[in-house]
Amino acid sequence: MVGNPSDTMVTYRYVRVGLVALVVFLLTSVALTWAHSCPQGSISAFFYTRTHAVFLASLCAIGICLIAYKGSRVGEDALLNYSGFMAFIVALVPTGPDDLC
Repeated sequence: MVGNPSDTMVTYRYVRVGLVALVVFLLTSVALTWAHSCPQGSISAFFYTRTHAVFLASLCAIGICLIAYKGSRVGEDALLNYSGFMAFIVALVPTGPDDLC
């Protein structure tokens, strides 16, 4: 049995709201870490700071949301899937720690 079309719209609305909330959560954590410690040279360098858990969880959840979200065209859907995959790469394969301080 196929669900009501409004169910699909509600699901996509929740995915979009969740995606925005995750980005805000990640940016807040990075900003607080940046304000209370040494600034990092890249987003990936925050892997080695005390915001490590938030960094990993947020980027992996953002990746899942981007992969789950269906684009309106084939090209858009492919780019969303690629972006979701790259979010996992950024989270799990970080660059080396910055020695700025």
